[in-house]
Amino acid sequence: KRQLLGCLLSHSGRRLGREQIMEALWPELDMETAANRLNGAVHELRQILEPDLARPAASRMLRLERDVLELADRTHIWVDAETFESLLIEANNIYSQNHSSSSAEQDERLLEDAAELYGGDYLLEELYSEWAMPRREVLRRSWIGLLLSLSELREGRGALASAMEPLNRLLASDPTDETAVQRLMILLTQLDRRGEALNTYRRLATRLERNYESEP
Repeated sequence: KRQLLGCLLSHSGRRLGREQIMEALWPELDMETAANRLNGAVHELRQILEPDLARPAASRMLRLERDVLELADRTHIWVDAETFESLLIEANNIYSQNHSSSSAEQDERLLEDAAELYGGDYLLEELYSEWAMPRREVLRRSWIGLLLSLSELREGRGALASAMEPLNRLLASDPTDETAVQRLMILLTQLDRRGEALNTYRRLATRLERNYESEP
């Protein structure tokens, strides 16, 4: 049931055909066994989402129409990943329409709110499930872009020390992100902390050499 919920949430419109779900969740099973497994998962998930549900056909949370399963929209089931993306879209729209200081401040607040929602890689418990990988990668790339943008906004208003915080957060997750290292070195140099900037470079060079046998 948990996999079924995650699978539906990971696809556009929160809807998938029964056969698509069976192929995604139980590719090793024959059709009949997978169908029985899906029916059981649907029943259990409905019991969790709607414990007072009398008839499956009356479900508002998990509907089945013409062999397509559809989960209720965000007005009924809130998901942090979707709100995260909505905040990024709002921030991007504001930035593209207006480059004033007030819009920059609004942008920064929206990005900060989005950053708070990103608690780590999407559905990490499904790390090796192919159906979760595309969504996980999209969200991670968005998070990386968010942190770089947040740092840039803070640097733009002269808050150099504060601009380093998103970069350090990114490097805590991926110490070999060269864009983050480069920007961090620039900020440290602007703050007259050249020794720390050099050490930041050396750490990157050491990791790249040890892990990938390459140079920055």
